[in-house]
Parts: sequence; C-alpha cells; structure tokens
Amino acid sequence: MRKLIVAVGLLSLALAFPANASIKLDKLAKQDWLRVTSPHVDIVTDAKPAVAKKMAQDLEQFRHFISLQIGETLYESVPPLTILALSKKKNFKSLDLGEGIGGIFYHHIDGSFFIANATGYSTSDTHKGWGNHIVMHEFVHYAAQSKFGRHIYPLWFSEATAEYMATFRFIEKGNLVSVGDTGIIRLRSYSLMNRSYTKYQKIDIEDLLKTRNSRKSWRDENSGKTNQDKKRTFSKFYARSVWAYHYLHSSMELANQTAHYIDWLNEGKSVDSAFKLAYNGISYADMDQAMYKYITGPTHMRWKYPVGEGGIQFPETDITLVKLDKAAAAKAIAKTVSRLNYKKTDEKHLLLDEALQLNPGDIELLYAKLLLRPAKNETNTQVNLDQILAEHPDNPSLQVLKGANLLKEAYRQFLVGAPNTQETIRSGRKTLRKVLKQDRYNARAYYALANLAENIAENNPTYLKEACIAAESVRLLHGDKSKHILNELDCSVKLKQPETVTMLLRKYATVAPNKWIDSGYGRFVLEAFNLRAQALAKPVSSEKQKLTYDDGSYYKGSVHNNLPHGQGALAMQSGSVAEGNWVSGKLEGPATFTASNAYKYTGEFSDGTISGKGRIDYPKDQNFKSSEGEFLYAFEHGQHRFEYAKGMIIEGETHMGTSHGEQQVTLPNGSRSTEIFVNNRIRLTREDGSIYVAYLKSSGELKNKGLCYSPKVGTIENCTLSEPPLLVSQP
Repeated sequence: MRKLIVAVGLLSLALAFPANASIKLDKLAKQDWLRVTSPHVDIVTDAKPAVAKKMAQDLEQFRHFISLQIGETLYESVPPLTILALSKKKNFKSLDLGEGIGGIFYHHIDGSFFIANATGYSTSDTHKGWGNHIVMHEFVHYAAQSKFGRHIYPLWFSEATAEYMATFRFIEKGNLVSVGDTGIIRLRSYSLMNRSYTKYQKIDIEDLLKTRNSRKSWRDENSGKTNQDKKRTFSKFYARSVWAYHYLHSSMELANQTAHYIDWLNEGKSVDSAFKLAYNGISYADMDQAMYKYITGPTHMRWKYPVGEGGIQFPETDITLVKLDKAAAAKAIAKTVSRLNYKKTDEKHLLLDEALQLNPGDIELLYAKLLLRPAKNETNTQVNLDQILAEHPDNPSLQVLKGANLLKEAYRQFLVGAPNTQETIRSGRKTLRKVLKQDRYNARAYYALANLAENIAENNPTYLKEACIAAESVRLLHGDKSKHILNELDCSVKLKQPETVTMLLRKYATVAPNKWIDSGYGRFVLEAFNLRAQALAKPVSSEKQKLTYDDGSYYKGSVHNNLPHGQGALAMQSGSVAEGNWVSGKLEGPATFTASNAYKYTGEFSDGTISGKGRIDYPKDQNFKSSEGEFLYAFEHGQHRFEYAKGMIIEGETHMGTSHGEQQVTLPNGSRSTEIFVNNRIRLTREDGSIYVAYLKSSGELKNKGLCYSPKVGTIENCTLSEPPLLVSQP
C-alpha cells in the first residue's frame, strides 16, 4: 500500500474564473465564526463547535495516516495549514469561486491554505458527507506538496490520488480504517455515464494519460476543437481519473506497475513508452476493456488497516476553539481570499481595506496589500513599505519584501547601466540572508536570491552556488513552479551539473507545457539530455555492434562494457539521433545531433553534452535560421552569431541564449552597427544623454516600450515612446 500515496502531486483546481459579484465582507463577518487550532491545522469556519472540532481531529488523524503510507512524517517546521471551511452553502456561494468548484488548495509562497465547501460535514466516523470528502481532497494536495521529493506527477494522477485518498474512513466500530470505497465517490460516476445515464463509457486511457488540461482532453486539443462542453469535460475528467486510479490500485501487481509507470515518466520516457514498459506491453484498447469490466463489475477493491494495538495507533491531539468577533473574522476571510487569482486586484484591495477598517493598522492585512499590484482605483488605501517598516522594523515578512524590492531595483539598474547597481545588490542580499538565518523555511527570500542570479547574468561561482541552493530550496518549499525550475536550471547549467539539468528539464516539460518545451528550443535541449542519459543506461540486449534499450531506442557502432564506445549512432525512441565518437557512453569531440523537431546541431560534445563550438540549423518555422559559436549544455553561451529568418544578424557575447554585451548588428537592409545588449535588450544613449533600453524586433526595429533612465536625476521609469530611437545604422 505504500506505493499508493508516494506518487502524489500538487494540482490546484482552476483559479481563473470570472468574478460575478463583490464579496459582502461586512455581512459575511457578522455571522458566527470559530478559529480551530491543532498542531498542524488552523481552521476558520462557520460550522458548529462540534463539527469544527471534529474537522480538526479528522485532519490530524488523516495526516498521521498519510505519514505512515509515505513512510515519513510530513515536515513539522513550517506554519500550520490555513483552512477556510464554509459549512453554510450561501456563505460558500458568496465567495463566488466559480461554477463546479468545491474547493481550492493554494500553495502560496508564504504558506499553504485551502478554501473548502464543508456543507454537510459529518461528525460521524463512519458516515461522511460530501463536505468531508472535499476537505479531505484538498488536504491530500497539501500533504503531497508538503512532502519533499523529486518526482513529477501527471495531472490525472494528482487529482485521482486526492479523490481516492479522501475516501479515508473508520469502519467496523473504529477497529479498521478503509480507503477506496467506491460508494463514497458514486457522485463522480455519473459523469462517466452516457447522457441518458443508462451505460458507463470507457475511460479512453490513452487520452486520459496524455491530457494536460482538465477542461480540454488530449484528443480535443490535438483536433483543434474549440466548441467543447468544458463543464462536462471537467466533471468527466475527474470521474475518469479516479476510476482509472481505482483500477490501477485494485491489486498489488497493478499498484506496483503504476508506480513503475510514474518512475518511467520521471526518467524521461514518453507516455507511450512508459505505458508499454510498466504494463508489460498491454495495448491501450485492452487496458480500456479491463477497466470497463472492473467499473461495471460487482466488486471493487478497497484497502483496510487495523486500528489499535498491532495496527495504526492515532495520537491524541490538542484542539483549541476560539469564537471570532466580526473584526477577526473579516481579517481571516480577507487575507485568504486576497491570495487567490480569481478576483481582480482592485477588488482584493477593497476587501482588505474593508477588513482594515475593522482592524486599523493590522500588520498582516497591510502585508497582504503590499503583495498586490498597486490599485488602479484611487479610492483604495495606498500602503508604503518604508512607512510600515519604520513602525515594524524587525518584522521578517516586511524585511523580505524590502530585500526582494532592492534586488528588483538592482535588475533595473543593471539594465540601464546605473553606477550603484552592485551596492543595491549587496544591500538586498544582506537583508535576505539575515532573514534566512532566522527562518530557513522562508520561500520568498530564497526566491528573490535565486531570481537575481538568473536576471543579472551572474557567473561568480560563489553566487551561483548560493543561487542554486536558493532555487532548489524555493522549489522544494513552494513546489515545481516553472519559474523556480528555470532559475535552478540556469545556475545548474553554469555549474555543469548534468544529472540535475536532466531532472529539471523533465520536470519543466511536465509542469509547464508550452511551445518552447513541447516543440521549440527547449525540446531540442531536453532530447539532447535524454539521449545522454539513455546512452549511460543498461541495455536490455547487447550484441557486438548493437545495443537495444528498454523503450526501443538502439545504438549501432562500437561497444565496450555494454556502453557505446568508439564510432556509432544512437537512435532514440522519441525520434532524435546522435552520431559521433563515444567514450564510455558519452559523446566526445565532433558529432551531430538531430532532435525530433528538426533542430540540427553539428559541432563539439563534452561529457556527453552539447558543449564547445558548433552550429544549430533551425527548422523553417522558427525566428532564427541558424546560430553558430560556443555552446554550454546545449545553450548558446559565449561568443555567438545568430542569423534570423528575416535576414538580421547579431554577433557577440551570449549568456544562456541571450545576447549580452557588445554586439555587431547587421540589419536586413545590410547596414551594420555596434550596439550594447543587456539580457537580449539594446541599451541606447539618446542625444540628451538619457538611456533607453528595449527589445529589438526580428525585423531590426526597436520596440517602443522599455525603460528610460536619466543619469543626471538617477530615475528609472517604464516608458512608452511614440517614436523609438533608431539604431546608428538605421536611416
């Protein structure tokens, strides 16, 4: 059973739903509210005291059960999980979360919380309501996020695990605990039936495994359909997911195979390859048939565990209930809602302002306002970090914002070439390091430090190591967000850590599907590292001049000790191919690599990576025609020449694929000039001595939106010019 919960991932339910009405905070806060605290949860709820206390007790017991299943205690040194549980339907509806949403888990960089529709929450150990299920579901997401780990998990698996584990119940007078009772999830089953509710539909397991959006299936996405019934697709996605998960954990053999499937995905295998390897070559159609037979069959597997001596012993938990007055309730509601993305910024400011009227000068509400973008509505209360810091100089949250703002300003100074850039960086780093000495779990401080190195084109080994530690820390604390992964990837490449780079690229491909990683340059880089890993893996068969790997990839050429060694070519199952000289499984020296998306590299390899001098010829549908120069881990890094599809050429120093430093620019009309680039932007000095920094279009024209800097005054502003300045070579 341990495998059951190991492969759990975080997925917040969709947050970007349109808000149709403002929250009536005054009316909501007037009602009876309780704060329920226990060692690991902090619940604010409108439920009755007995229900509120039982909810905290249930979650502490559930937490203990999950810890036993994953074989380790969920970490203790972070703030308790914050929960806003609404047991009255009208109160939950007043939050206007969106149609079909029963709960939202959000792993904020300052801590975790969730909002749940706890309507009908039952105090019975055996007979639970849908409110119990929603609360448990969201808690599983928290438990998954709270567990340190390096695994990535597909969308369907994350939500299915939460649904499945939320069936946790005490049965047989409390002597057993069960998980997997299909009677509890029967409401989900209706979405899997045909429209007349007379027959179950098949799961379509291939589509489910490849779906990355709960409101649009893989087949629909690939067909280009736009007029989908998203509500039905959304509900059906959950039904398909939980039933697939249920079948795949109906025996120890299937559970182990599913764990292997997740492992194969984490090793860079495609869905097709991982499925074939994990489930012994079964076809999708045969798996669908087996699942359909299971779903429509008379019995469904559920797991049972003894409680008490010789079984699970649940510890006693101290639970405290406090009645909240109107001000405290308003504060709790406003703080939680302000962290969600479904309300516009001005609405959040208004909500916090209303709470501040009841809680004048409250530091937590002021901090919540500081986290938001400035309000457009001038009637909103404006807050100033420096003024608040003057009153609360030792507040760590405010100190982190100060340090982060200093580093943001340092980046702007860096772009325009301001003389005080390094001084600002030192001040920001010092502030953040001081906070981390007091609180080593402060994700926001780590994020600011990691973001700096990626933005400033940092090469100092000491700072790079600090940035990598910071990037990994924030990723583990705040989850596998795309920005965290890219920050860690940047410094890991420059520190030459191939295994870490491979792991991060695979994570990024799963958590942040986009054109860059699916079909663009990122796919080229990912496949280059997957190929390196494959060449070092153990083959399933070995011949004198051929090695065959578990997913069908194969190598032809000289072999030594079951590794490519000498001249040869490796053809990957993904479609990428590399040919050259191999040394103990690693390409060395001149070689070629062609990715499945037609990016072709010709040049030097080192330690099995695209590093050294070489050239990439791009597919015809890209902005670039070719790039030639120095590479580091498949990224353009060093002296480089970019030729654009529209004819422009840029030659000069490159930092992780971005032009940085003095560059020779040749425009499509043939005219040439020398320009200063900073992180892919051009920095121009205008006739009045001011500085303008902006991106260069592939056509050779500067964008009219950028940064304006006056060295005399020292101000840096975002600006929009009616006529952007011309390059020296432009007429």
